[in-house]
Amino acid sequence: KMSKLVRFDKYLSNLGYTTRSKVMKFARQQNVTVAGRRVKSASEMVNPTDIRIGDKPLPYADNLSIVLHKPRGYVTSRKKEGDNKIIYDLLPSEFFDRKPLLVAAGRLDKWASGLVVLSQDHKFVQRLAAPKSRAGALGKVYHVQLMNDLTGNEASVFASGKLLLRSETKELKPAKIEIIDPQEKLVQMTLYEGRYHQIRRMLAAVKNKAVSIHRVQVGPLSLGSLPVGHWRILTPQEIEKVWKQSPSSSLIAETSKTVDSSPQKQEEQSQDTPASQDAAPAPVRVPLRKSLSQVRKTKKKMEKLKQKREEKKFIRHNPQLEGEVKKAKADEQAASEKGDKQEVKPKSPRTSRKPKSTKKKL
Repeated sequence: KMSKLVRFDKYLSNLGYTTRSKVMKFARQQNVTVAGRRVKSASEMVNPTDIRIGDKPLPYADNLSIVLHKPRGYVTSRKKEGDNKIIYDLLPSEFFDRKPLLVAAGRLDKWASGLVVLSQDHKFVQRLAAPKSRAGALGKVYHVQLMNDLTGNEASVFASGKLLLRSETKELKPAKIEIIDPQEKLVQMTLYEGRYHQIRRMLAAVKNKAVSIHRVQVGPLSLGSLPVGHWRILTPQEIEKVWKQSPSSSLIAETSKTVDSSPQKQEEQSQDTPASQDAAPAPVRVPLRKSLSQVRKTKKKMEKLKQKREEKKFIRHNPQLEGEVKKAKADEQAASEKGDKQEVKPKSPRTSRKPKSTKKKL
């Protein structure tokens, strides 16, 4: 099957091998051929399947979607600041310059490890990362090692959908927590949104801390046995599963396993008062009157900006009338200032004067 012809320089540039201005130099140095011959012009239209670099076909010629096992200490970012290591340091150098850009589907904290999905298909990235997607948010599964033992009320607090993190005004979506190993204080947490340091802040709300965080799954995509620092290409079947999978509908409160299964603990958990009431304070609501006043102020500002734009446009098309427009504007401003000063000033008391003498001088 004949592939669509593409410009030689544009195609190699989009794959990140070189820039369009240096493509011929790259072709000479790397022995790039098309159907067994050297290209004479950078603008030549070629079949991508015929391109060879050193007698080998181009690897990863299609749009990439990959899974990376991020180690601790790497930042999920394209921007390198100071001595920080970024996840693109773990990938082939040409991946960074590919077009469309190879971007990560959501962030993973610097000191967290595990699964990061990167793709050149930005709609696919949005499907994985956006919690407000029409199809619903896909669950992200983490293995978290805790500093302290669970108290028994964490599952109901996280699944209630009423937990309010410090300095925020919007409640968290329901989340799940399950015990993996009570002796190692290892739990599994499933989130359906991504907020700043969400796991650490959730645990802080229930008087606990995370020693380590490791992401093992995003939707149907799992890390599996992929070694730390390595990556692999997603299969078409995995990508199709992401588009087809719907979010879990069972986000109601669940009772997780407890570390201490003594009768005393069971009595404490079976009390009528839900534990989430103490852990989740009432959300802060913005007064309606205040929000309406802000709307009015914004409307006034927008009207003034619109008026200024119209005046500039009129003067630009009628430069001979610029003086008259400025004069009319000055008169209008003076009239408004005069209207503001309508208050009558109190008359100052007159000093008493002696009446003039009516007698004629002798």
